Amino acid sequence: MPAFSSSSSAELWVLLLEKAWSKIYKSYDNIESGLTRESLNNFTGAPTKTLWVSEKDNSKLWETIL
Repeated sequence: MPAFSSSSSAELWVLLLEKAWSKIYKSYDNIESGLTRESLNNFTGAPTKTLWVSEKDNSKLWETIL
């Protein structure tokens, strides 16, 4: 089974990010798992944060984003 991303839409950023990440680590096998925030942090140097969203309670979501 192939170990790379695919897209059903016209968005290419995920595919390009994964391609660049695999080049840094020499192969797709070396990046088999991980989070997007890890690669974004390494490429941009900017801090990243994951927000876990719940459909039941997202009252503080916009407050956190702002």
